[in-house]
Amino acid sequence: MIHNRKRNRLAGYDYSTPGYYFVTICTQGMLEYFGCVQNSKMKLNDAGRIIQDRIKWLENYFEYIKIIKSVVMPNHVHIIIRIIDVNVGTGRDLSGKKTGTTRELSLRKIKSISEIIGSFKTTTSKLIH
Repeated sequence: MIHNRKRNRLAGYDYSTPGYYFVTICTQGMLEYFGCVQNSKMKLNDAGRIIQDRIKWLENYFEYIKIIKSVVMPNHVHIIIRIIDVNVGTGRDLSGKKTGTTRELSLRKIKSISEIIGSFKTTTSKLIH
């Protein structure tokens, strides 16, 4: 059976454009893989801690993004991601220097939110499984 999903992206919009993006990622079947709520507080299990760690990893790996806020829940994750306008600056060294050559970050391809979240899902799945 093919499930009809609601389209959750604006047609024609460039999701690599600088700005703020609210992302929700749900577990398959809404199963509680990441921990549980005890006494009104989230208690992460090993998988939940991996998820939390990989959220921090995103900001280090993709130097043009900033994680504004994130929360790991038992069966889903919320992340607010800011793609930084590389022409304005970030407060971080984004010179893009690689092995002796100088490349401006603005000349490098900024990945879309879909590609960034794809990397997040791939690395977390590999670590969890």
